[in-house]
Amino acid sequence: MAHPEALLLSALINSGDVLKAEEMGIHPSHLHEYREAYEWLVEYKVKYRSEPSFSAFKGQFPDFHVSDHQDVGYGVELVREAHLRYLLGKTARQLTTDLRSTKTPDEIMADLQSETTRMLSGYDTTTTWTNSIKDYSTSLDWALERQHSDGPTGIPFAHESVQERMGGRQAGDVTVLAARLNQGKSWTMLTEAEYAVSQGKKVLYFSLEMSRRKMEYRLQALQAARYGYPFTHTMLNKGKGLDLLAYKSFLADLSEKVPGEIYFNDASRGMVTPTTIAAAVNKLQPDEVVIDYVTLMAAADGRRASEGWQVVASITGDLKHVATSFGISVLTASQINREGENKHWKPPSTANLSQGDTIGQDADNVITMKRFGKGAMVYSLEKARDSQAGLLWWSKFDPEHGNFAEITRDEAEAIRAEEGFDDDDF
Repeated sequence: MAHPEALLLSALINSGDVLKAEEMGIHPSHLHEYREAYEWLVEYKVKYRSEPSFSAFKGQFPDFHVSDHQDVGYGVELVREAHLRYLLGKTARQLTTDLRSTKTPDEIMADLQSETTRMLSGYDTTTTWTNSIKDYSTSLDWALERQHSDGPTGIPFAHESVQERMGGRQAGDVTVLAARLNQGKSWTMLTEAEYAVSQGKKVLYFSLEMSRRKMEYRLQALQAARYGYPFTHTMLNKGKGLDLLAYKSFLADLSEKVPGEIYFNDASRGMVTPTTIAAAVNKLQPDEVVIDYVTLMAAADGRRASEGWQVVASITGDLKHVATSFGISVLTASQINREGENKHWKPPSTANLSQGDTIGQDADNVITMKRFGKGAMVYSLEKARDSQAGLLWWSKFDPEHGNFAEITRDEAEAIRAEEGFDDDDF
């Protein structure tokens, strides 16, 4: 059988459409034996705006045998498969070298994950173009799905005010919750995840600070409040004053009452990168991924987010790619820098996001938050790509009883006054 690259080049010449392979996702890096000949064909077409003749090609490459093959699609597939085999062999050789080196197993795995991501991203890059005026079928299908849906589209927000404004966290969206330390980011994200699960959604939750067990106890405190069970967070977390028979009944009831699913992944399972998230999404097919939080992740090449804004930029860019590629929502949290630690009751702005402007630029939605008192929280919708920013809303902050229900500002002010809360307390 002819060399796959030679077969493809012959098909391009015989078909009279040398840019066809480019349209089907082939670029010069896919070719290793006849790259120069492929580049010459493409450059000739671009430069002279005409197809290169057989004689012109043979004049440039007299030793190349042009076969009578004409099936460009078949040639493209053969070249793509040969390129993947080449990359796999290269990766295997590098892995053998790494195993003999002083690299740690974690470093070797990070390199392997990074190389696998690059390999797969360049394997199938076929470009599909759709006339959005003539081909309106997908828009109509989406409209019909929303109209006949029993619930809200996307992932519904737990609080009515922001849900009414935003209409949910949509597929492809990256939503960031941002606050200073000890302001309730983890509880807020888990509240959103628990509400999504109560609405029948499947959530994949990466907890990078707390263990899976602690997260499950927090989740159960929220569920106990929702379904009317007398369990507090302290009872569940410490096991004190817990009626074990009642607790067993509660857990059994949850498996019947909760329509959705949630899967926790904690730091004990190793480094979390966009690649590991993509692999988990591919396996579990969730509606949403929650990451607590983004600056505790590592890039695909193993560099930690704490190493600088360039690494964070790589992570957030890859997370956006995961969201759009798999058609899921991504909810994560980030820190607010010291400049955002003001004494005013209002939450900080996107200008106060840590690690520069990267997170705010890549995120579709940014919500900042701040404790309004020991028992209340205030939120601000600072960025909404498909809606209008500038919304403020309040909620209770009662982790012990799993109560984070939205309240009015007057109710929040009353809680604040009753506590004798002072902004210097936080």
